[in-house]
Amino acid sequence: MHQTHLEFLRAYNDAFIAPDLDFIVNNVTDDVRWEMVGEPIIEGKAAFTRAMKQMEGMTTLEMHVDDIIFSEGKGAVHGTMRPRNAAGKEYHFAFCDLYALHGESEPKVAGIKAFVLPLKDD
Repeated sequence: MHQTHLEFLRAYNDAFIAPDLDFIVNNVTDDVRWEMVGEPIIEGKAAFTRAMKQMEGMTTLEMHVDDIIFSEGKGAVHGTMRPRNAAGKEYHFAFCDLYALHGESEPKVAGIKAFVLPLKDD
């Protein structure tokens, strides 16, 4: 199935809303590198899968994607998200995820650098 990189990035971010952890994990390279700025770097698909499993039980109450940009193998997605964890605690934050993609007709995520900033509710 051929899809544009912008469509792929939209689908990848939509998977966080579902959450569709299978889609998220199945669309990364074996040597994926995930850096959430300020946290330890996660390297490799096995470590990435373990990190994603920690999201089980999370519910996304609301997510707004403001922009998706792609050029020459690199993409950026930014917006806001309001999830609730398995313990019932709600968070509200802004995010900007920078992606490195490999593959033209069926892209995979090779790298993510995520910037997450907590937001105060009015």
